[in-house]
Amino acid sequence: MPIWAMLWNAGGKLAQVETADYTLAVEEARSALLASLARLGLTELPETDVDLRTLPVVARAEAQAINAEAKLQRARKLYDRSPPLISEQEFADIQTQRDVALTELQGEQISARSQLADARVRAAVLASAEKRLTDASVNAPADLPLRYRVAERRISAGEYVSAGTPLFRLVATDRVKFRGSVPERFAGMVQIGAPARLEAAGYSAAFDARVVRIAPAIDPTSRAFEVEIEAENPEQRLKPGGFLRARVRTHIDEAARFVPASALSRFTGVQRVFSVVEGRIVEHKVRTGETRGELVEVLDLPPEVAAVVDAPRRGLARGVAARVVE
Repeated sequence: MPIWAMLWNAGGKLAQVETADYTLAVEEARSALLASLARLGLTELPETDVDLRTLPVVARAEAQAINAEAKLQRARKLYDRSPPLISEQEFADIQTQRDVALTELQGEQISARSQLADARVRAAVLASAEKRLTDASVNAPADLPLRYRVAERRISAGEYVSAGTPLFRLVATDRVKFRGSVPERFAGMVQIGAPARLEAAGYSAAFDARVVRIAPAIDPTSRAFEVEIEAENPEQRLKPGGFLRARVRTHIDEAARFVPASALSRFTGVQRVFSVVEGRIVEHKVRTGETRGELVEVLDLPPEVAAVVDAPRRGLARGVAARVVE
């Protein structure tokens, strides 16, 4: 089927498929439905069950049956007189006419039910044809407040495509989703709704985000579980498909201590920081935790240490005389 129109509008029409065949199918189905309703004496299909006596064809047969019954009752009075005022043959004919009228009423009721069912089938055919006509327009999703952009167009105007052929690749830029793996040891700490920060190359500041989904199982190969993090992106600074680094807040530790990364001294796998106590260098072996920009969390640092030596020179050792310069 040819694509003959191509345009883009946020939340609007992206492409239009040739609609001539679909329009004709809708008109044909609508005409068939109207013809079926006309046989019932209706102009539109009732939404609920209809009283058959309100249909013209049934009402006419019911009126004839009532008239035949009344005529039979009058004839019975004349026939029951002594001597009878009508013959037995005349009375039998009138009774037969009543029976025929009742039979015709039942037949019209059955026919009306059948025609109603047929009309509902034709209404379903019309709805299906209208849906195919509506589907001939390819529209961007209307999920508010998201807005979509065309990242890739995979067809050209006038090109023939088959059902299921991808036409466009769309991206929602007002909100971005990050997927990443978290080590198994943090399984009890990461919660849905937890605040998070997304760090992207090219931006000095991180982006506020939150955890929206957590995988129910841990990958036995990597011993990690996947999380999804969403961040609002109204200025479209974060680009879908980019590489990000995420940090999730698991708890708040008021006793956490940070030192400049330049204060750490590393030798043979051991990390140290130095402080000055009573004019002498004191060495402290530490372990490191989280990193915050140019600051590094240090573990095992004695609580009495209030300051450390920044950028220690090579050869600085325990016991060396030192003076703190304010």
